[in-house]
Amino acid sequence: ISRVRDLVAQYQGTARIQDTISLTLPREENSAAITQQLSGIAGATGVIIQSMSLQSQALRPSRANGASEEVKAVGVSEISLRLLGTYEAVKAFLASVETNIRLMDVISFRAEVPSRAAAATTLNYNMVINAYYQPE
Repeated sequence: ISRVRDLVAQYQGTARIQDTISLTLPREENSAAITQQLSGIAGATGVIIQSMSLQSQALRPSRANGASEEVKAVGVSEISLRLLGTYEAVKAFLASVETNIRLMDVISFRAEVPSRAAAATTLNYNMVINAYYQPE
């Protein structure tokens, strides 16, 4: 009975690990979830999303350490964002993207002065973020 209990406890721990991995590297692209996460981060940090576009990239094979290992493809969703905000707000936005549960990285980042100088502290930011998933 104690062995069965140990096995059950071990499998329950595995299920929790699998759930966490599924949040970090989901099995599908789920554009709506990506959009929702980035919109939530923007709202929480005081950044205004002026535009957002999402484009699916071709599947990329992941790296394997040895020839005998199975190589799984990794899907990439490229998100182009145009943001408006203060430096502090965009800095907080980037920190939140970096610590978000879903695996994402910032590919490019550019700041520019708005054409209409609404406020000296507010800038436009263009960035590209990659969000990853591992299709079945």
